[in-house]
Amino acid sequence: MGDKLGGIAVHTGARLASLAGPGEVLVSGTVKDLVAGSGVTFQDRGVELLKGVPGEWHLYAVASTSRSRPPCHSRPFTWGPVWRSRR
Repeated sequence: MGDKLGGIAVHTGARLASLAGPGEVLVSGTVKDLVAGSGVTFQDRGVELLKGVPGEWHLYAVASTSRSRPPCHSRPFTWGPVWRSRR
């Protein structure tokens, strides 16, 4: 795919982003289930049909998190090798 991203997850994410209000993060029921126990809470936004994505999708808005400090990946990202050889 080169520099272009694709696939159902990218398409679904784009649809959710287009439905979200300013400062709002919408996620699918799948994401909600995957982060169970993490301290993230959600507000139910109901079931939607997403254009170009098969099926009905239960959507949730991220309401709050229990994190008291930023996640470790909040540092600025820089491109570089993802592995280093042992020599």
